[in-house]
Amino acid sequence: MFCVIQEIITKRENPPGFPKRLEVTNYAIYAEDGTEQIKWGYAYSDECFERPVKKSYKVSVHQSYRDRDGKPRKKEFVLFTVKYYDLATGEFDTYNWGAEKIEKVAAILGVSEEEIYKAVESKIGPLELELQEEFQQTEESQTYRRNLRIVLEYERKKRQFNMEYMLEDNDDRYDYCYDVFGKLRNPAMLKQIQKEYKERRREEKERQKKFEEWFHEYNWNQFQKNHSGSGSYQNGESDNYQSSDENSSYYNYVNDNYTDEEKVILKQFYRVLAKKFHPDSNAGKDTTKQMALLNKLHGQWGLGRAGNTNLISELLYS
Repeated sequence: MFCVIQEIITKRENPPGFPKRLEVTNYAIYAEDGTEQIKWGYAYSDECFERPVKKSYKVSVHQSYRDRDGKPRKKEFVLFTVKYYDLATGEFDTYNWGAEKIEKVAAILGVSEEEIYKAVESKIGPLELELQEEFQQTEESQTYRRNLRIVLEYERKKRQFNMEYMLEDNDDRYDYCYDVFGKLRNPAMLKQIQKEYKERRREEKERQKKFEEWFHEYNWNQFQKNHSGSGSYQNGESDNYQSSDENSSYYNYVNDNYTDEEKVILKQFYRVLAKKFHPDSNAGKDTTKQMALLNKLHGQWGLGRAGNTNLISELLYS
């Protein structure tokens, strides 16, 4: 069994090809307050390329055999006919064009469908590549690919715009500012979006700041809870450091405004904790996280840096 492809010249006119132009469109959108906004879009022109090549290709499989008299004979089964431009533009697919007929012929010939598909692909594959290379040299193909690149770039810029200004993925405000070619059409709208973006950034920073304040306050409260008696320090000086709704805010303790006397006390706190969690005092136990947090508190208390061994040793044993 083998595959044969026969070129056929047709008389019928081909359908129109790809559009010749990519065009900017616009239409009015009315907001809730009644104001009119112009939204920009794109469309392909009604004018399309003519397709002058009038060729088709008949694809068939043949099986040779000998009759009762020993004479060679041949059976031919036409599978499908495909047009030039279907092959040239990549529209063709063997299964879509010939699946039903291939199934029937396989049953008649007593072969598998896979054998027929392989035979067809071995012939039509090289032809398809040849016609596609030929078509890519035409003005129609070059225009189509240029327009496709423009649309893909437009979609990329739209996604980038939404990311840059912290908008939802399906937000279409880019289309109120720019057209498909990237030309700015509405500077006022763009300035409004940028203004809203700055406000969102300010609010985001404020939320982040409040979270950090809460986080540090939480750590301080945990420290007080773990190293105090009944909610206060054993030396009785709890008023300056006790956690409460009135005086336990982040700014009351995470700064460098402690008095020299308070810093002496804080350094004593640090010495007790450093001695408890120092690696030399915890053989076989990982206290890296504890020491990292302690060193962080050391800096927040305004006691300087505490990240080196010499300083820790000095505090431990001085």
